[in-house]
Amino acid sequence: MSRKALLLLSGITVALLVLAVLFMARESGGRSKYGIPIDNTTAETVELSSLLANAQAYIGKQVIVSGLAGQVCQTSGCWITVTDGANQLFVQFYDFTVKLKPGTRVRVLGKVRIQNNVPYLVGQGLEMVK
Repeated sequence: MSRKALLLLSGITVALLVLAVLFMARESGGRSKYGIPIDNTTAETVELSSLLANAQAYIGKQVIVSGLAGQVCQTSGCWITVTDGANQLFVQFYDFTVKLKPGTRVRVLGKVRIQNNVPYLVGQGLEMVK
């Protein structure tokens, strides 16, 4: 094979590899929904302040909360905190992991639980809000 043909083939190979890497990055980084789809008709939307003030009334119930991602598990994305600026709620994910940055606006679907007198959500679904 001539030198020009080898250079052409190596150039095409590099271009295909670059396109594949860009495509994979777009697919993994562009994901905006995780877990169960969030449906306003099957769960009550609750303000963080109301949930934290009346946690006993929500135990075991499926709720939707909105806010900003505060802290995010850096190891595997298995938990986040959701904040509205004044309040913060811990959300634990068992069926999926999330990859997002702190400060991302989110809606989370989950069941309310209490441990050591502190309410938290078992996250069932999450969507990033633009």
